[in-house]
Amino acid sequence: MAWRTRPWAQAAAAAALVAASSYVSSWCTHDVSSGAAGGRPVLGPLNAGFATLSYVRDADLPLPRLVVTAERSAATDDDVIGALAFVSKVLRRRRPFSVLYDMRAITLPTLSRKQLGLGVDWAREQAAPLDAQLQCIAYLIRSPLVRAAAQVVIRFLKPPQPTFIGGDADAALAFARDRFAVNL
Repeated sequence: MAWRTRPWAQAAAAAALVAASSYVSSWCTHDVSSGAAGGRPVLGPLNAGFATLSYVRDADLPLPRLVVTAERSAATDDDVIGALAFVSKVLRRRRPFSVLYDMRAITLPTLSRKQLGLGVDWAREQAAPLDAQLQCIAYLIRSPLVRAAAQVVIRFLKPPQPTFIGGDADAALAFARDRFAVNL
């Protein structure tokens, strides 16, 4: 199913993955900061409070990558609006890219109903550029239990982009590298 047909489901699934990952990851305390956001920044980084967003060129990837690294902070409405504006800037470039959601370090962030609504509305408005530009999606999630649940959600939603769910940044990089057919 393409983003344009069920953007509310995609946004809800992403929020559910963040919430589930944060709940389980709060049990763990080891360092997970290495390896996810390598590359030369093209846009950002933007610290949106609950996440840091960077649009980077990585020497190991033929296309740019949007890296969203979850932080251990609650989201404010302004944070969510700022993060969505950042991703809109990426989409205005009208170039193919991948996205990496690194959710390994989060602890129980909460998104309000209003914030979820902002994301759903944004996804509806940006459905066409997302479908055209987003080439693949990778989720880095620490907990094997949450990764398994995420696999079920992805199988149910059937996003048009190839999707990786794992805990290893090198494997996520290899996944993105292997999915790109165009070299910019």
